[in-house]
Amino acid sequence: MLVISLQSKNGTKGFTLLEVLVAMVLLS
Repeated sequence: MLVISLQSKNGTKGFTLLEVLVAMVLLS
């Protein structure tokens, strides 16, 4: 969910697993 928001905010599809993991950690 947050990843989608960050993607549209960033405007790029080049999302790395690391960025996704960081987002998940921030969500916890």
